[in-house]
Amino acid sequence: MPESKVFAILPYLTSCTMPTGVAWSRIRSNRPSSRQACTYYQDPIVPATLFPSSPPPYGDPIMATSSSPGSRELGLSILGVGSQYPPYALKPDAVETLAKRFYPESPAMSKVLAINRYTGIDARSSIGDPEHPIVNDAVAPSISELHKVFMSDGVPLAVSAARKAFEDAGMTDPAAAAASITHVVSTTCTDSANPGYDHFVARELGLSDSVEKVLLHGVGCSGGLAALRTAANLALGHAMRGLPARILVMALEVSTTFVRSELDSINAEQNTRIGVCLFSDCASAVVLSNGIGTGIQ
Repeated sequence: MPESKVFAILPYLTSCTMPTGVAWSRIRSNRPSSRQACTYYQDPIVPATLFPSSPPPYGDPIMATSSSPGSRELGLSILGVGSQYPPYALKPDAVETLAKRFYPESPAMSKVLAINRYTGIDARSSIGDPEHPIVNDAVAPSISELHKVFMSDGVPLAVSAARKAFEDAGMTDPAAAAASITHVVSTTCTDSANPGYDHFVARELGLSDSVEKVLLHGVGCSGGLAALRTAANLALGHAMRGLPARILVMALEVSTTFVRSELDSINAEQNTRIGVCLFSDCASAVVLSNGIGTGIQ
């Protein structure tokens, strides 16, 4: 497999900050077949005997390869992937509609709207349309109001993405799938409440109370990669102890609800802030395994 496929899995964890339409279709076309496997490699300084090289006993992992000289297999596999979009798709003129509805014309606003017209993005997935109450109050929504929408509209997306990842991994029995998960590693930069959204997703999926959870807050566009790296390190730690690791890795962003806050800042500070033109809403998930233990029957 070409080395360009190494990071083909990453769009599934960063898709929540990627728009739909032209940009997303280009990324999605690079996804390897779900019937290919994913093997990770490690520096030759670490003995290969510490890590299992046999594939996990169930599922068809997605594969990425490394061409690093002297690299050794780590025995880590991505068993399944899943993503879930919200029901709405915002056209580029949605931002302009809100900008003209609530803000006066200004040099910074005009520049941002001009950029918005030429991003090449056909549509951005969203939890609502331009008439949604969260973006139509006299003032921009508070952190508390944004959190409520994140929980009501965002968390179900993450639950659905996780279930799709389980199904893609061949983990078709919900109870057995839930029982097999040892860790949850999640990321978001569009909510900062405690407990984090991973707690509520885990509860909805029926995961064990003993599942080890890690939530990465505020990492932004690289959050998916950071979550995957963290999960890989946890899986390797379990492998060194001879323990199985089946890790649910999730990314969830609800970005479009911040449009009023961003437009507020553009209007007040006269800065060119283009995030309002680019980011969208989505949840993505993968199941990562260290290949130790029995499969789901």
